[in-house]
Amino acid sequence: MSSIWIVRHYENCSGCRRCELACSIHHEGWMWPEASRIRVFMPFPWVEIPHLCAQCDDYPCVMSFPVDAIKVESTTAVSGDRDKCISCGACV
Repeated sequence: MSSIWIVRHYENCSGCRRCELACSIHHEGWMWPEASRIRVFMPFPWVEIPHLCAQCDDYPCVMSFPVDAIKVESTTAVSGDRDKCISCGACV
């Protein structure tokens, strides 16, 4: 599978959540927004904020995870294991 890079432009986000669908189709092979590596939050009406993995140096998501479903690869990229995921939301 080819690499796809996503650049955040918060001011252009309309809250349509198509990025969530595209991410799940690319990584999971089917439309599964819950498994998307992108989340669009709406803290207030008409304010949508896209959030995606920033590949932090200290890996707070990996450290906060209650099960071993997220790991740091040898390339230093963070990856998830769908079979081990318990849908707790700690990674987001």
